[in-house]
Amino acid sequence: MLKKLKQKFVSWLFKGVHLDEIHIGARSVVISATGANLDGQKIENVGAPDSADDVVRNTLTQNKMWVGNASNMPAEVDPPLGVMDFWSVPQISVVVPAGALTQTLPDVVVAAMPGTVVKATAMFMFRMLDNVGAANKLNGAQFIQIQKGEGAFVNAISLVADQFGIAEATREGGTLVVGDLNVDATVDADATYGFQWKDALADVAGLTFTDLQMGIRIWYSI
Repeated sequence: MLKKLKQKFVSWLFKGVHLDEIHIGARSVVISATGANLDGQKIENVGAPDSADDVVRNTLTQNKMWVGNASNMPAEVDPPLGVMDFWSVPQISVVVPAGALTQTLPDVVVAAMPGTVVKATAMFMFRMLDNVGAANKLNGAQFIQIQKGEGAFVNAISLVADQFGIAEATREGGTLVVGDLNVDATVDADATYGFQWKDALADVAGLTFTDLQMGIRIWYSI
């Protein structure tokens, strides 16, 4: 198959370019070629082909690899975004009281970011939800907020009215809550990022989140 594919591919290359090698993997095509100012260069990571016909429609031009079919070229392939998660040290508990009170959450240190931040979201994870009183839940919409260093707090995770509903005097397993807001305007570089639960409020006293961590997920480009 590879020999046949190579012959078909060569017919699509500009005159003067000699195809030395094609390697087709599950996620990429790696091509070595010489001639037309391409001597010794390797062109790689051009995207996984859907079929052999898609491979032969790729064309070498202007020392770049363009990917697509004959009807929609050119479409230059952008490099994929990297993703990194950063987590706080655990905090034993945070109480959501029956009177609105802003509660401190643990810091997250972002370090050794390898590229430019494209998107960032906050995460809140807890092991258990403990309710010692009557049936309980959040009283009204609330926000978990983030700040960079000593800067202003901004909303990071939206919490809706009646979220975390739980029966009287019971415990439930925890979960991961992923923020719905892009906070890349705040999370833009290596720094220490603080968190708070703004005006935390439950229907009745006794709602406690245990063994919790805050996290930041960052998408970046190089």
